[in-house]
Amino acid sequence: MLLVWTLAVQIQAQKFYIPYRVGNQFGLVDNSGKLIVEPQFDVLELNYGDNDFWQGYKYKNANAFSTLIYKGKIILENQKYGDYHINNSLIKAGKYVLTPNNTRYDWEDDFYTRYNLFTYSGKKLFAEDQTDILESFHEFEKISTETDDLLIGSFDTNDRFTLQLYNRKSEKFTRTILSKVKFEKRFGAADRTVSIIYDTNDGKRKQIDIQQDKKTFKVISEKEIEPKSDEYGKMLGMENKDRGMWGGEAVPPQRRSKEEYSPQEGETVKKSIREAKYKGRKYFLPKKNSELYFSEKRFDGWEYYHFSVFKDGKQGLKLYNRGEVTEVLPTIYDEIFWGDWDNWLQGYVLKTGDKYALIVRNARPGGQIPDITTEAAFDLFPMAVRMNYGQQGFVLIKLFDEKGNFVCYADQTGKKYYSE
Repeated sequence: MLLVWTLAVQIQAQKFYIPYRVGNQFGLVDNSGKLIVEPQFDVLELNYGDNDFWQGYKYKNANAFSTLIYKGKIILENQKYGDYHINNSLIKAGKYVLTPNNTRYDWEDDFYTRYNLFTYSGKKLFAEDQTDILESFHEFEKISTETDDLLIGSFDTNDRFTLQLYNRKSEKFTRTILSKVKFEKRFGAADRTVSIIYDTNDGKRKQIDIQQDKKTFKVISEKEIEPKSDEYGKMLGMENKDRGMWGGEAVPPQRRSKEEYSPQEGETVKKSIREAKYKGRKYFLPKKNSELYFSEKRFDGWEYYHFSVFKDGKQGLKLYNRGEVTEVLPTIYDEIFWGDWDNWLQGYVLKTGDKYALIVRNARPGGQIPDITTEAAFDLFPMAVRMNYGQQGFVLIKLFDEKGNFVCYADQTGKKYYSE
C-alpha cells in the first residue's frame, strides 16, 4: 500500500504540460497525453522564466491578445499585455506600445512600455498601468519567502515614485510609505536593509531606511540630507572641469603573434559555422508563426578559437588553443549548425542525410547540468526550448520546415505534438 501511494505521488509530481497543435490552433496536453486546455491559440509560448507558465496569443485584426496559463489553468485571459515576468508570487505584465511614427516592431523601433501587477488569482493591483514596477528588491531576495509582506515600488506616467507595502494573504496594498516623490537612487545600507534617496515635492532631498521586521518591513529612519553635489567629479578632483576633456596619452595596443591552425591533407577549414536565429522579438508582438533565418556565426581569435573542418564532403568542429587542437565534433556530419537558444541553452544541430540530431547544454554561469544528446530523430529542423523540462532528460523542442516556418513542438525522441 505504501509503495502504491509513493508511486502515485511521484507520478503526480512529474506532471507537466506540452503545447499540442490541432490544425492551426494550439492547446495544452499533459505528459500522459490528456487534453488540458482546448486548442484555441494562434501562438503558445513557454514563459522564459518559469516552467509552470504558458502564454497564449489570439489575433483579432492587427491586435494580439494574450492569455496566461498557470499549471494548466487559465488565470489571465484576452489581455493586451505582451509578456509576463513571474516573481514573488506576483505576475508583472508588460505592454509594448509603438509611438505614432512606427508601424512595426524591430530593434530600431521607437516604443514605450507600460506595466501592471497581477496575483495568481488574476487580480490586477494597479488601477492604471505604470511606466515601471519594482516588484522585487534584490536586497530582500533571500528573505522574500519568509515575509507576509512585500515592498513594491512603482513609477507613474509622470515619473513619480510610490513605495507601498503589499500583503500576500489579503492581496492588497496595506500601507503607502512614499507617495509620488522624485526617485534618485536606492542601495543596500546593511544586512536586510534598503535605503532610498528621493526629492520631495517642496524640493527637499531625503533618505529613508527600511528594514525587515519579522514578517513585514518597517521604516527605521527618515531624514533630510544635503542637496545633490557632483560627487563623482569630486572623487576624481574634477568637479569644475569638463569631463569630456580628460587628456592623457592613449596606450598603444600590444602586438600579438598570429597563431593559426594548419589544415591537414584533404581538409579545408573555415572560422565560422551556420547559425539559425528567430526573426523578430516575439515578446513585443508574437507573430502568427515563428520564423527562422540562417546566418554565419564567426569564430574570432588567433590563439584560441573554434573552426569548422571539411573533408570528403563531411563537416566537423575543432578547437584551437595556443597550438593544441581538440576535436569538438567528428568530421562525419553533412552539416553542423550552432544553436544559441533561450533560457541559457546552447549547443549544435547536426544534420545527417535528411535527419537532424541535437546536442543541448546549459550555458548558465556556474551550471553543472550534463549535456543532452538526441538521436538523429527529426525530419524537421529542431530548436531547443527547454532541457530537463518537467522531468530529467526531457527536451522541449520546436520544429521548423525547410522555409523556416514553425510547425509544432516535439520531444527529444522526435515525437511530434501535432494532428491535422
